[in-house]
Amino acid sequence: MEKVDELVGHEISKLLLKLFPDRIITVSNVEVSKDLGFAKVWISALNNPEMTIIECQREGPAMTKELSKKLELRKHPKIRFYLDNSPEYASKIESLIEEIHKEKK
Repeated sequence: MEKVDELVGHEISKLLLKLFPDRIITVSNVEVSKDLGFAKVWISALNNPEMTIIECQREGPAMTKELSKKLELRKHPKIRFYLDNSPEYASKIESLIEEIHKEKK
């Protein structure tokens, strides 16, 4: 399944680049369900991430259709996009750790 995740992620990255050439969008993680019915795609966007997610969701069916042309899978997953907020989460954890260290001194 990891190979399928990587393959789908790579193709989605290329499709996003073609659909949104004026934006910087990174696919950070992909999880394809075992039955190949759905693909969860986490993305980071430099400018206006919320609007980018909405626009990606709108393009999801067309992207599924494009994937079916490029990938030889028995079934092609419906794509759902999610905003990758791990950088913000990591930053919050880091600041909490720093705060704990300051309190100990």
